[in-house]
Amino acid sequence: MNWKLFLTVAIVFGLLIRVQNFHLLPIDGHAMRQTDTESVAYNFAFRNRNILYPQNSLIRPITNTNSYFFLEFPAYQYLISILYRLFGWQIELARILNLFLYTISALSLFIFIKKLFRSSKIAFFSSFFFIFAPGSIFFLGHAIHPDIFAISMYLISLTAYLYWKEGRRPRWLILSLITLSLSVATRPFMLIGLPAYLFLMRIKGSAYWEYFIYIFFSPLIYGFWKNWQFQFKAADSSWENWILDGRKSLFTYEIFVKRLLLKNVIGEVMGKTMSFFAGLGFVNFFLKRDKPILFVLIWLLLVPVYWLIVPNGNIIHQYYSDIFLIPVAILAGYGLTHLTNYILQKNKLFGYFTIIIILLFTIYNGYRTSRYYFHDLIPENQLQIAKEIDRVIPKDSKIVYLANNNSVLFSLYHRRGWMLGTYPVDVEPTAKGVLSMKQYGAEYIVAGKNNTDLSEEELGLIKKKAILQYSSEWVEVFRIIN
Repeated sequence: MNWKLFLTVAIVFGLLIRVQNFHLLPIDGHAMRQTDTESVAYNFAFRNRNILYPQNSLIRPITNTNSYFFLEFPAYQYLISILYRLFGWQIELARILNLFLYTISALSLFIFIKKLFRSSKIAFFSSFFFIFAPGSIFFLGHAIHPDIFAISMYLISLTAYLYWKEGRRPRWLILSLITLSLSVATRPFMLIGLPAYLFLMRIKGSAYWEYFIYIFFSPLIYGFWKNWQFQFKAADSSWENWILDGRKSLFTYEIFVKRLLLKNVIGEVMGKTMSFFAGLGFVNFFLKRDKPILFVLIWLLLVPVYWLIVPNGNIIHQYYSDIFLIPVAILAGYGLTHLTNYILQKNKLFGYFTIIIILLFTIYNGYRTSRYYFHDLIPENQLQIAKEIDRVIPKDSKIVYLANNNSVLFSLYHRRGWMLGTYPVDVEPTAKGVLSMKQYGAEYIVAGKNNTDLSEEELGLIKKKAILQYSSEWVEVFRIIN
């Protein structure tokens, strides 16, 4: 069968599903994470082109007046910024890059699995599940989110490694090492796949020096990046450590089973169809004992450790499951292959009919479930507030936006500023706390319609001590005076 043709058709269908909301600014699922990522790209393009000094629109903690953003190594954002510099600020450019990375990921996965299992059928089904998993449809090809870069780099690394073992050409080794290091620097928890990678090297007969350079290179860029951050004391990123909390309640039925496993992992990222066939693949391993599947199982064995290290991250954000979507897709492809092989041996016509029904249902499950992310738009009144901020606030001015945990509205059009929250990460939700931001360079205070988390009493104090600069049905803008 022409599996490459089938893969091409699947990739094209995957592209069509991912172009939903193509022209929208990043106001759909997990909008705050998307606008953080896109703002860094914008600032690289038009304010500071040095990749070592990424800057966000949201200023955290409040003393980080240069708005440095030292989370992941910003290679993905820098690629977007190059497109912005070449063609201007158009959100479609980020979408196009995502679609390109998605296509590269699907192709790399197909090549990798075909070489590892020596089966085009397993490779196709694995890639198919990868393409149409609900979380993949949104996070890996649409959302302006670094996960697609981390996943694509990891898959390129695996594929390049197998090419290296076949031909011993240094360019493949260099490509494999660089992309692996970039993947880990973008998503450090990709390291849970490293033991599986080392097992792959073992079954491919790697020399000791190969193990050494892979272990050395995998965290190299990330290690440099974390060391680089230490000099920026005001840009401390420890506020992100909330993702490490939640360990005490993790293994309760309500949290672990219902929210993490059933809702996040099976329901909204992997999808029920892929999860079912992954389970079937697990059962098949004990019947067939195919050695390559151990690569997948070793990867999955580290997932509970990952949950234990980053409980809140996994519980609250579905995209934390992206880093083990690859092994689940492979296991599902393996399970579906053995099921259909058995059916085809009994009755070819019924077997082909079964394959078509399963693939169509996989597409339907992925599309229907992923609509949750695409429909999760910010409210219309908030979009109008963002447009007013863009129209009224000068581009280089800094603002305090009077809402808790919502930087989307000033980040959409790349104004810099603070939001209300827990001091000293965010601005203390009092008039005194807001007005004191003058010392850090805040010039304006913005109160949005139906999106203000300051009490009427505290807002009244601000109105007495700041000058009303602009008022409309959507916003009130105050200028901070000495």
